[in-house]
Amino acid sequence: MITLIPATEKHIPALHSMLNEISVRQEWSVTSKPIDEKTVSETSEWLKEWVGCAYVIADNGGFVVGLATIDDSGGLNEHRRADIFVMVTKPYRAKGYGVEAIRQITEIALQHAPIATANIKDTNYRAILAFESAGYGEEGEAYGGRIRMVKHVKGN
Repeated sequence: MITLIPATEKHIPALHSMLNEISVRQEWSVTSKPIDEKTVSETSEWLKEWVGCAYVIADNGGFVVGLATIDDSGGLNEHRRADIFVMVTKPYRAKGYGVEAIRQITEIALQHAPIATANIKDTNYRAILAFESAGYGEEGEAYGGRIRMVKHVKGN
């Protein structure tokens, strides 16, 4: 259904297009940025810092439908937790792409740490359900109206 592909410079136009969608800007409270030399350079630098940690979510035709990341320390933070993030653009939600992306990025994350976590807005019920469907449980409040979802390596 979907594939996680390590994000590279060739994905910059698709990432900017996705991040400039009104639904994404509203959810993240960000302003639209034109795809110019400066933003391409900034995104390129971000991708270099996040090598091995940022993945585009592509459908069977290779079209970018979202973004999945593991925290910028390579997935392993001081608490031995891999913090993940998954975002699927609005036209591709409620089709199972998010749950599958969560499963795939979690599999990668759990190669680096015994626990995978995600901090989700407490009003984002679809995301909460998607993480629950991927085997996560609610751990409690994270910060600022966000809840922490957690999944352990089997046996831990």
